[in-house]
Amino acid sequence: MLAMLVSFVPAPTFAATTTTLLSCTEAGLRQAVSKAANGDTILFGCSGTITLTGGSARYIEINKNLTLDGNGQQVIISGGNNTALFFVWGNNSTASFKNLSLANAYSTASGAAIYVQRGGNASISGVNFFNDTAGYGGAIYNQGATVSVNNAIFLNNRSAAQGGAIYNEGGTLNLNNATFNSNSTYVAGGAIYNGAGGSLKITYSNFTNNSSSTFGGAIASYSPATVEYSTFTGNSSQNSGAIASISGLTVNSSTFSGNSATTYSGGAIGADTTLDVVNSTFYGNSAAISGGAISNNGFTTITNSTLAGNTAQYLGGGIRNFQTQGVTTVVTLVNTIMANSGAGENCMGPITDGGYNLETTNNCGLQPNNHSKPNTDPQFNTAGLKFNGGYNQTIALQPTSPAAGAGNVTVCQSALVGGKDQRGLARPATYCDMGAYDSFGGPAASAGNVATSTTLTLSSISVMQGKDLPMRAVVVKPQGQINPLTGYVVFKEGATILAVGTVDSNGVAAATYSTAGRTAGSHNLVAQYYGDNSYAQSTSNIAYVSIFQKLF
Repeated sequence: MLAMLVSFVPAPTFAATTTTLLSCTEAGLRQAVSKAANGDTILFGCSGTITLTGGSARYIEINKNLTLDGNGQQVIISGGNNTALFFVWGNNSTASFKNLSLANAYSTASGAAIYVQRGGNASISGVNFFNDTAGYGGAIYNQGATVSVNNAIFLNNRSAAQGGAIYNEGGTLNLNNATFNSNSTYVAGGAIYNGAGGSLKITYSNFTNNSSSTFGGAIASYSPATVEYSTFTGNSSQNSGAIASISGLTVNSSTFSGNSATTYSGGAIGADTTLDVVNSTFYGNSAAISGGAISNNGFTTITNSTLAGNTAQYLGGGIRNFQTQGVTTVVTLVNTIMANSGAGENCMGPITDGGYNLETTNNCGLQPNNHSKPNTDPQFNTAGLKFNGGYNQTIALQPTSPAAGAGNVTVCQSALVGGKDQRGLARPATYCDMGAYDSFGGPAASAGNVATSTTLTLSSISVMQGKDLPMRAVVVKPQGQINPLTGYVVFKEGATILAVGTVDSNGVAAATYSTAGRTAGSHNLVAQYYGDNSYAQSTSNIAYVSIFQKLF
């Protein structure tokens, strides 16, 4: 009976503890890590540089759930250009590094600052990695584990082979709000090498002036990768200046500018399998031979994106679609602007016109019957690439741009585009622009030359604040004209667009004027018909409405 009772006595549990390290010395740090129990946190209560001397102790091993937190102190853990720093064992433990710097680490093998073994995990937040050097993955080597990085800086890290800052070998690598600057490698992936069998996701991150000698100035990826809301500037390699993708790559709401393929192709991206680009801007990228922005050796689809001012010395200043005997390669453009690609022209190789595209020349194979516009100036804002709101830079359109309101609204509102432009701003529900930037300026006026007249009527000349007021516009064509009216009517108050309505076969377009949040008093409304291929635009009379203040 006693044995039975004893068998039900629970094992003792130990609460995780927090230890404050008051002595910023190698001995103090090693002892704190060695004595820490599973789940403990080590806070730094001192500032300074802790230099590991290597020797028989080498790097610091972590084989338990443990957090190292700089705790607001100025802490640098250095390898003295002589030794590696941390090794995380693959026993389902998680090592967390917070608010400190890992610098001057050195390893002839892999991951000079942090090596994470398969089966382990690393969580990295607020950490600076600089001047770390290794054979593979100058700062971090992920051997099939899960590594999450948030709010980190990687500066001037180097590798002899691949992954100047990070090498991901068949693991899961997630990066958010990370900055990679001036990292380099001899072979591939100046900042990141994403090996086979892994996955890579990057959000809200910046890659600047990273380089590799062979391919992928910023990233070389052999596994599926996703890049969102990120910026690539001034990265370079002989081939694929910013990203070399040998597996599937998705790019969304990102900007590539000034990247270069110094010897071969793909100034910004070189893609060998599948590439999907959405709501993104490519500006001023260059390639020595072809594909100033993108070189394709697989299946590429570009949707609601802007490619402008990219150049190649010979072929496809914007896009090069390589054709190899017996190999099928496809590039499809949808709702996209291709502009000003210099002597290399906008496109080289077969391009599929997915509709509603615009280009400044006529070598992308665009067809007007697909609602596309070859030989057309997009009328970019003269300021060029700049911050127009949102996370990264975009190229705005002038109010008279033929790309304004000329996109396929079904595509713009699809799950792929998400009803937003690159800046994350909602595109209008009934019309949208071609390209990554939406001007919200209404459909472009058509070139039709048959005069029309437009009349705007309101359901009432007065309305209580907060109530909706129906509006009705009627477009009239001259007597005897047999072509039906088509197109849009834009309802405005001053320069502010209130709504956009589609003209029906009777020339009628309807919309609702919302008075919510509007001041009491008189308001002046107009309706502007934007014309179609037969009929010219016209503007209505001014319709006046008085809004009365809601008293209770």
